[in-house]
Amino acid sequence: CYAPFQRCFKHTLDAPAECTRPNAVYAELMDRWRERCPGGLYLFCYLMLIDMCSAPYDITSMLQPNFRWLCRHGCDGYVMEFTPEEWGLYGINAHMIGDLSWDSDLDPEAWVESYYHDLYGPAAPEMLLFRAEMLRRFVDPGPCVHHYDLSYMARATHELLLPALEHLGRARALAAADEDKRYWQAVERTQVGVDWLLRMGQWQRLLRDMKQAEGPKRQVLTDRARRAGEELITWAREHADTGSILAPRIAHVVGAVLAGLGG
Repeated sequence: CYAPFQRCFKHTLDAPAECTRPNAVYAELMDRWRERCPGGLYLFCYLMLIDMCSAPYDITSMLQPNFRWLCRHGCDGYVMEFTPEEWGLYGINAHMIGDLSWDSDLDPEAWVESYYHDLYGPAAPEMLLFRAEMLRRFVDPGPCVHHYDLSYMARATHELLLPALEHLGRARALAAADEDKRYWQAVERTQVGVDWLLRMGQWQRLLRDMKQAEGPKRQVLTDRARRAGEELITWAREHADTGSILAPRIAHVVGAVLAGLGG
């Protein structure tokens, strides 16, 4: 099993030049392992975004060209690591990967549209517009994203995501009006994920400002960051049963940062 653990999730494994992560190196090494490995060569797959602290981050546009490259470069299969508690946010990745396993040339946008109609029912058109705005405003212009680095979330402000949030609000109204409550539950899982992203974004900005401050202002910001982190842990635990977030992992990650702040 070939495990490109430090890869970027924004870009495919054969990444473009602007990718700041070692994707291109991983791609070259995999080709070399394919030459040397007489048996099966499998991908240890991190594409269920484990250890991303349950933040919503859409990689469906990346998955199809990524798996097409893997197929054409001799990958025989994959082992997928995931956490059930985050299925509400990342389950779409597993469904898409499953279909890509049979047809790596499928149309990703048509696939997403069909999936959204199955998942969100009457709310699907607004959820598709929500996704488009999240890609256009948050994912596409943002930095490379990888395990354990949560600093990219600092870009998640209410102002930046307002058009996406407006579509999400309309989707909630459409889902609430339908008799089939599974559509409402699916939209609400997305709402929990976005609420979490905005809260984490605010905390990351606070941590960034704290590190840049000096003197008494630094202590004030440190105290504020500590309180905000404690509130994050409490919020995550209150929403642990939504199918969107892995509360124990969040408590561990945020708690480790708080321990480093002292006091």
